[in-house]
Amino acid sequence: MKHRFVTLAAATAACIGLTLALVPGISTAQDASLQPTVVDGVTGPDERFTSLVVVGRKNTYRRDGLYEAAFCGGTKVSARRIITAAHCVIDDNGRPLPAGKIIVGSTPSGELDATDAVVINVRSVKIHPQYNDDRATNDIAVLTLRTTLRGIPNVAIALPADDESLLAPGEPLISAGWGALRRNGTDYPNEYRVADVVAFPRGSCGRNAAYTVADVRFRGYPSSQANPRVMVCASGVSQDSIVDTCNGDSGGPLLGGTAENQRLVGVVSWGPPRCASKRPGVYTRVSAMTDFLADTGVPIPPIG
Repeated sequence: MKHRFVTLAAATAACIGLTLALVPGISTAQDASLQPTVVDGVTGPDERFTSLVVVGRKNTYRRDGLYEAAFCGGTKVSARRIITAAHCVIDDNGRPLPAGKIIVGSTPSGELDATDAVVINVRSVKIHPQYNDDRATNDIAVLTLRTTLRGIPNVAIALPADDESLLAPGEPLISAGWGALRRNGTDYPNEYRVADVVAFPRGSCGRNAAYTVADVRFRGYPSSQANPRVMVCASGVSQDSIVDTCNGDSGGPLLGGTAENQRLVGVVSWGPPRCASKRPGVYTRVSAMTDFLADTGVPIPPIG
């Protein structure tokens, strides 16, 4: 298991992005034979990701700007609420980072070094009370901002009733961010990337079930590693290449539904040690977190 963020001590900023690995021989190729490549052309800004934000270090932002400060992604779900991953906002002892050390940034152009970036301080950090860092269960947190983040819309969270339609096997989903472009977790972009992926069956996310996407056979995770009750597995294939999130993608959105009725179905959490391998990326299942989210002030959409 490998969380998909860049630590606060890392010298390079964590930016969300997506990684493609070429697949020679498609389904018969082993992970070791996959060759990394940089994604070109799949860049923002993208109208599907208007609620995407950067989670960053306040002191680094003041000194070096948003590109160097960024270490995770997040999603705006109300005027002052941001959903991200719990592991993004804990210290080495498992305690929440002080809110005063974190900033949230929005950049309409999709570029971290843009002059149009809006940066807001964080008032509070709430981590799921049952978050387990070793097993990455309940890997979700809510940041409350000091002031309203204007200029970008909110996205509604998915409910348990949405899972059957939005997370059916093969259902198209999308993720985005400024993370690493290479499988080894290096090479960070300035402009965010968009990943078109599909939902995997629950059996791939806890019962070791294999799943095939566009002739590429992915291996699943055993129950000792993944829990489909609180996790979603997803990856994609584009032009004989595996599409996946990577280092720095943590906390970013996994979106389902239509442009008119978009839902936050997942939060980037972890994946195989090398990105874009023949195992899917793993996301926190947002629909399983509704009680916690309601307690933190996140709006719960009406059923039906």
